[in-house]
Amino acid sequence: MLTILGYQSKFAAARWLEGRKVVEALSWERQVQEIPYGNALSQMSRTLGAANRYLSELLAESGIEGLVPSHGDILLQLFAHEALPMATLAAAIGRDPSTVTALIKKLISAGYVETAKSAVDKRVTEVRLTEQGRALGARIAAINQQLLHVMAQGVSKEELSAMVKTLATVRANFEKASGK
Repeated sequence: MLTILGYQSKFAAARWLEGRKVVEALSWERQVQEIPYGNALSQMSRTLGAANRYLSELLAESGIEGLVPSHGDILLQLFAHEALPMATLAAAIGRDPSTVTALIKKLISAGYVETAKSAVDKRVTEVRLTEQGRALGARIAAINQQLLHVMAQGVSKEELSAMVKTLATVRANFEKASGK
């Protein structure tokens, strides 16, 4: 039998049949049932989806237009800093610069941010909040508190702390595996 993810499985065992190697296939559902943490990625994806749907509802209820959940990290960084170079912003939120550029363009068209060349280095484009963007600060902070409140319901501080640490480790594992 082969050992897969620390489990020995007759379903994953390779066997020789009539001189040819045959690996018995195992359906995805069966793998998930057999491996206790096999649906962890699915749970993370579904959790993020549910959180993003809830965030979209809160934004709509607050009358904030033109924002989607993927704008959140950008705005939080800009609330914390006067202005940030695009490359610094991309690194701070862990996104590809081209993705950040597309998100910034949407924020510009909504009137929340503006870009300008750096006074120090004209090759660098900086992003800053507009007056309309700065006016979102209190409402975004309130929405963030609501998100945190819902996330923490029925979960102890210790469990939340362990979850954050575990997710950071899992993310680092994938980043290392993908060479990033």
